[in-house]
Amino acid sequence: MPQVTFSDRWLQSLKADAAAEFSDSVCPNLRLRVGPRSKTFSVMIGPAGARRRVTLGRYPGLSLAEARRKAAATSDDPMSIPVARKESRYGTVKELFDYVLEAMKAEGKGCEPNRLYLRDGPLAAMTHLGPATLARNVRPSDVTAWLREVHKAGVKLQHPRAYLSAAFSRAMKADNDPTAEVGSIQFAIDANPVLNVGGRSGVVPRDRKLSLDELKIFWREFPKHTQPQTASAARMIIAMGGVRVLEILGSRKSWWSGGANPQLALPKTKNATAHVLPLTRAAQMELKVALESADPESEFLYQNYARPTEPMPANALAQAVRRYCEATKTEPFQPRDLRRTMKSHLLDSDADLREEWVDIWHNHGRHADVARKHYDRAEYTRAKQKVADAIDQILGRTAC
Repeated sequence: MPQVTFSDRWLQSLKADAAAEFSDSVCPNLRLRVGPRSKTFSVMIGPAGARRRVTLGRYPGLSLAEARRKAAATSDDPMSIPVARKESRYGTVKELFDYVLEAMKAEGKGCEPNRLYLRDGPLAAMTHLGPATLARNVRPSDVTAWLREVHKAGVKLQHPRAYLSAAFSRAMKADNDPTAEVGSIQFAIDANPVLNVGGRSGVVPRDRKLSLDELKIFWREFPKHTQPQTASAARMIIAMGGVRVLEILGSRKSWWSGGANPQLALPKTKNATAHVLPLTRAAQMELKVALESADPESEFLYQNYARPTEPMPANALAQAVRRYCEATKTEPFQPRDLRRTMKSHLLDSDADLREEWVDIWHNHGRHADVARKHYDRAEYTRAKQKVADAIDQILGRTAC
């Protein structure tokens, strides 16, 4: 390595077509690395065989005199130059739930049920655990006591337990992400306290499929039992052949287009891919209805009544459907059953449809098939239009 007497004049005139390094004869511990875009001072510290470089700063932002002063003050003790670290503290239960809800919102995920069960609802876990309690101090016995109160209130435990478990898991992953900077708050959770909390969930897997007659009655009668936006959201799920509930409820007005090529362009779906679907004739009509009843200030086609800047929560539609079933003595079903219903009727229809076309419409199969997941980027325009026409035929037969 060339040893040179550093001077400001020499430094200013120094140019390098390739990377080069120099040592200062006045202060041998001081090094200068020169590249096409920068001149950087550094110092080597540590014992022989375990030396490491510590960057002091770039010239001329760091002057030569200041660089020599810093280098001269440095001994060979590797601890002589403290490495700058962010001071962090342990996060509380409230900070954990705030972080989780903000992260879900930033990812475009619906978080209304999570918000109610974790932070803001009458049975919120935060109220029981204590907002100022350190998240790392929550124990399985605390979780059990909270879920016992939820159970006494007549709520099935599957979802509350899942939301709390997911919150702790997300915090643990954030703390242990080697690609992320260390934040000012560390949750320092050693183990997810929810994982070993048992009990019967009491949940029976849904397998409800509405008949064509039930579908016809629901289309006609549901608006009489709920608000226009909620009724329109349910009808749009049917009119679009069973597009996922959260994809309809969370859709923005800008994703829907009319004109000569009406379509719904979902930028990101459950399997992390974009999905573009032509609008059925029924969906085009329902889109007009939805826009007429939508809040003009909201970006969402179906907005939260209390907070128009947020999309309609899934539980709002689910509650409306439950009230409809109770009022009309209909066998209970949930909004997600509309997806199963439409897919089943499409597969059973007499339209000239191939099963894979229906899978393409419902955005199924891309994770199961490596070729489709990684290499298939076709739009399947003809297949999708065939399915759209078949949906209109089904709805036409039911006089929807």
